[in-house]
Amino acid sequence: MPSLEWVTPEKESVMSNGYYSTRDLCVRYRCSSRTLFRRMKREVNPFPAACMQQAGSFNLWDADEVAAWELRERERTRLRAAPDYEARAAA
Repeated sequence: MPSLEWVTPEKESVMSNGYYSTRDLCVRYRCSSRTLFRRMKREVNPFPAACMQQAGSFNLWDADEVAAWELRERERTRLRAAPDYEARAAA
């Protein structure tokens, strides 16, 4: 059986089959766990749901899903910061 490697914010590259814990994500995005769960409920680019949920408080998120969300979020915020965003949004 292959071993699972825990991906932490200290590691620069995200490996497939890696996981982030709630604490890892809170450190990575400098936010509370409550903020993570609020982001999961957003209409535009919601944060991915935990792929493994344990009774109590320990959740794990797939590192690839988090990386894909992060890329979408960067693109979304980059577009909003563009000088002609208002004109494009009105069109």
